[in-house]
Amino acid sequence: MKNRKRHTSAVRFGVAVKTVLLCALLAAAGVGYVGLKNQIHRLSQDIVRKEKQLEQLRTENARQARQLATLRAPPFLHARAAELSLGLVPPQPSQIVRLPEPHLPPGAGATSAPADLAARLQLADGAAAALPAAPATLR
Repeated sequence: MKNRKRHTSAVRFGVAVKTVLLCALLAAAGVGYVGLKNQIHRLSQDIVRKEKQLEQLRTENARQARQLATLRAPPFLHARAAELSLGLVPPQPSQIVRLPEPHLPPGAGATSAPADLAARLQLADGAAAALPAAPATLR
């Protein structure tokens, strides 16, 4: 009889340990689940905040693009030049130098030598001679 009693208490202790471990496991899973749900909620709020910020930046970007287009418009530039009394006038036809497109053989990329550039451009009316020589520090 003593064996049965001792064996019974060991069985009860083992069941109690397993029950406690199972409860601890379920509690840990519940705490982890709640923690992950909180993290999901926080991240969704961050996403909403970032989307609002992105929309504000896009609106500001569009506003500044419209402002830039207005400031670059020729009528605005003419009015601004007249307002500032800069004395700007359109250039005379003799002051305009037209440069032809250089004809490079395929595979011949542009060199970094500024002296070569004037020769390759083949400027009309000897305008190449009037250009100042580029300093050697540009290489």
